[in-house]
Amino acid sequence: MKIEWRNPTGVSKTPDFYLRNQRHDEVRDYYPVAPTLDGIARHGAREKWRRPPQSLVDALAAANEEIGNPAGAALARRLSDPTSLVVTTGQQCHALGGPAMVAHKALSMVKIAESLEQKLGVPVIPLYWNHAEDHDLAEVAACALLRNQEVQVEDAPFSDPHRTAESVLIDENLAGFADRQIREIRWRGDPASLVPRVGMKWSDWSAQGVLATLHGIPLVIVEPRVIRPYSDSFWTAAQARGPEMTRAFADGTRAFESKFGPAPLQSPSGAFAFELLADGRRVRLSETAFPTSSGPNRSPDAALRASYLQWFFPVVGHVFGPTELAYFGQISPMIRAMGLPVPAALPRFTATWLRPREEKWRQELGLGGQAIFADPETWPEPPMGEDAAKLQTISERRQFAEAAAQAMVEGEPLERAFAQLQGKWQEAESKFFSAISKEKERRGEAGRLARHRLAALVRPRGLPQERVLPFLNLAAGQPPGRLGEWTAQVDVFDYRHHLMVLEETDLAFPN
Repeated sequence: MKIEWRNPTGVSKTPDFYLRNQRHDEVRDYYPVAPTLDGIARHGAREKWRRPPQSLVDALAAANEEIGNPAGAALARRLSDPTSLVVTTGQQCHALGGPAMVAHKALSMVKIAESLEQKLGVPVIPLYWNHAEDHDLAEVAACALLRNQEVQVEDAPFSDPHRTAESVLIDENLAGFADRQIREIRWRGDPASLVPRVGMKWSDWSAQGVLATLHGIPLVIVEPRVIRPYSDSFWTAAQARGPEMTRAFADGTRAFESKFGPAPLQSPSGAFAFELLADGRRVRLSETAFPTSSGPNRSPDAALRASYLQWFFPVVGHVFGPTELAYFGQISPMIRAMGLPVPAALPRFTATWLRPREEKWRQELGLGGQAIFADPETWPEPPMGEDAAKLQTISERRQFAEAAAQAMVEGEPLERAFAQLQGKWQEAESKFFSAISKEKERRGEAGRLARHRLAALVRPRGLPQERVLPFLNLAAGQPPGRLGEWTAQVDVFDYRHHLMVLEETDLAFPN
């Protein structure tokens, strides 16, 4: 594998830009912990952390056993250690483990947790929040697959796209949808680990997709339903500190906008929670945002979720995508208002993957490691390469020969012979230019096709590859565990964008 790293060009006033470019001093007021191994380690050693009750640890371990994640269950039990820490990330419940960015977030979380554990000598558990309370299934319904260098999309046939993911059970239609996607990506793992059963929860199947993508890379899956029975203490504390948290949100939003521009989260005043209804819907509470008891039906919104996780687990670091990094800077004052330590905000690993064929196209198109990340509309036309130089040389030689011959011609016989030679030159030159024109047209068409296909992979549907295509599709036909092999050499604290160029040996099937 070959890897190129590139930072974004230009200057951008976004938290993601500052943190990825190691300019933490400029955003320290919004992100108090430096996103480095030393910064997180110091933070982990000096803060006082809340610990989950043993009953929640047991429930979390049991839930991971239930979805076929025994390695995650073993990790969950390590939360019983009073010195343990957590690194976390999460995403909505997509099919096939979701777009590649989900794998990148989870990979960052695991590798950061491993590095931190080695440095501190305490258990550091990677905890993946499978956001099964999300009630916008339309956002996760689309499954985009690369078919013959064209991105095609099939939507999961949800009967009601406005229910929470955890309330949706796999029926025959959803099972058929899943089976088509799995066959399309030529999954080579254990079918039982990815093929859904009729009657299982959509959110559980999505979690199994994450586990299949990260085959052999252990992490704990945590779903909201596991925590809800233990959440009374959180809602009671939130109700008592509700006014202070509301002011903290407003203050954090104003401060964020003064530095970065419009804030990504706009929650109604005092309403940071949802109620889960019996029919699987989730509706925002009115200004009674922090009820004194939760029962089974309270759910935090995006502004409150970081505080919610921090209440139950000793989260020392949280891996975010660019938009999440932005709103974390906006809401971190709410975590302080709850009397909790603010975790480090860590940019996720980010990469574009090219296979040998696409790398060949990139080289032919003359696209450098930076240019390939730009809008394909800005890519240059396919170059003629050496043909243009050859054409120029031939033309110059003919002109020199003609000038030399004219200087030597004297007398009618020689002039007549020279005129015949000129005619032959012109005829040969005309044929040569015609051949060059046809070849240029042929190569231009081939170049345009290659450019179109490369654009379909790098920016499908106009978005970066990792926000559209499942990693399982990018690694189509490969054995489980390829992601771990391919990224073992990557430093996840190097926050530059990675151009991951696979070679034939990387794609070879094992004997």
